[in-house]
Amino acid sequence: MNVIEKIFKGIYLIDIYNWSMNLLLQMGWTLNDESFTWYVSNIFLFTWYIHSDEKHPLESASLSEPCFENKFDQEFETIIQKKLTKEQIFLLKSFVFFTNKYASLNEDMDLISTEIIVQDLIYNMSEILEISFKEDMILYKGLLNHIAPLIERIKQNIQIYEELLHVIPDKYQYVLEATKVSIQKNRVLSQIKNENETILLAIHFLGSIHRNERNNYKNILLVCGFGYGVIAMLKDSLVNDYQINIVESIPSYKLQDYKEWESIDFIITTSKIVIDLPKTIIEINPFLQEEDYLKFEEKGIKRKNVLTNYMSIKKRLDFLEEDDQKRVLSIICQELGYSDERILFRQLNLSDLIGIDTIRIIDGDMKWEDAVKFSSNILANCDFVSAQYAENIIDILKNVGFYAVKDNEFALLHGNDSSLVKVSSISLLICKEAVSFGDKKVKIIFCLASRDKKEQIPAIINLTKMVYKTNFIAMLESAKTKEEAEVLIHKYEKEVTV
Repeated sequence: MNVIEKIFKGIYLIDIYNWSMNLLLQMGWTLNDESFTWYVSNIFLFTWYIHSDEKHPLESASLSEPCFENKFDQEFETIIQKKLTKEQIFLLKSFVFFTNKYASLNEDMDLISTEIIVQDLIYNMSEILEISFKEDMILYKGLLNHIAPLIERIKQNIQIYEELLHVIPDKYQYVLEATKVSIQKNRVLSQIKNENETILLAIHFLGSIHRNERNNYKNILLVCGFGYGVIAMLKDSLVNDYQINIVESIPSYKLQDYKEWESIDFIITTSKIVIDLPKTIIEINPFLQEEDYLKFEEKGIKRKNVLTNYMSIKKRLDFLEEDDQKRVLSIICQELGYSDERILFRQLNLSDLIGIDTIRIIDGDMKWEDAVKFSSNILANCDFVSAQYAENIIDILKNVGFYAVKDNEFALLHGNDSSLVKVSSISLLICKEAVSFGDKKVKIIFCLASRDKKEQIPAIINLTKMVYKTNFIAMLESAKTKEEAEVLIHKYEKEVTV
């Protein structure tokens, strides 16, 4: 300790540590333990270089800068009692890109580019593994949070080093192999050279497969020659405890004439079956014993748990309006002890978030700041956002730049303060004269307001498809009325979701 104190004489390392923690908190980033140790160590090492008036080896490197408030620069300078150069500030901020961080969706992510990559990866994995991943919104959100910082690591040729080679069990190595093939089909992801990055992506899909397996009910043909009372009791025990659907219950003598085998996964029987049948037979006792439970486990028939009960109930509440469904499910969640609803309610389409009241068409020149205010005020006038939402967006664009603007295509504006959002919604501003955002120009401006940064994901994915698979933007630019624009949204949305 004496050596360390001598090296950092006049600087309290606990202040550096607390500064690092506050920065991660402000950015909404969570690092795994290994990355956190690496990250803080590099900040300590950086501090030593500055304190010793030595040039850091990476100081001249071309690195991207995450966006955080200038007060953090000033606080760090106060702690080390030195003024930092612009290059040193960039380097200090860039250390986080050398880590495997789990970010929340925030303003410094290029949402459109990120979601195109996520969509492409999910499509490729679905094709290779012949599993439909597109309905798994947990997978979507997880990949969005993961891929945004991954893109930055790829751009900067930054490598992460973690002991991940043995994380995926042997029986799931096929998922890793499929991931390797899938990333080669994507222009950005094909630049990944680090196997750790590939493994981290594969883990997301492995989790999706496990979720699918947990919720995969088996169709059962129940063969029981006992009386009605025993059959009813056995059915009740099986259905209450296991993820199964009993398609039919028959006595054993009817097996020879049974024809509907395509809809059956297993035969569960209390009778000795001596004929050959096309499905796996599980022989059990009329009153379930420990040996019967072991047989079910061996055949992969899963017990019900709180999550599967919740999901089953949720499906059966489709007859209720969404708000009523939420209230009922909230009570059920409390009773089941399931506090974290991991599956989203009905996915919101773009047409659900944009209505006739949130579309405007304007003539004449307009500065980008005015366009932002106009777009945000469309939502504010509908009482969907607070009036301050426009300034929130403007501050982001001034700090980060016009990452949300696709030159000659469209802008997707969004804030990062969900407390200013009352209702998740999107406004559409069609400008007959192009608006300049720096050296980029667009005529179509979307302004997104999201309460929880995940409700909008399906809508933005559809928007991405509409932009890059159809002439949606060109048609919007030529729209003469709000009604015409609304019709175009419905038309092209339907086209990409068929």
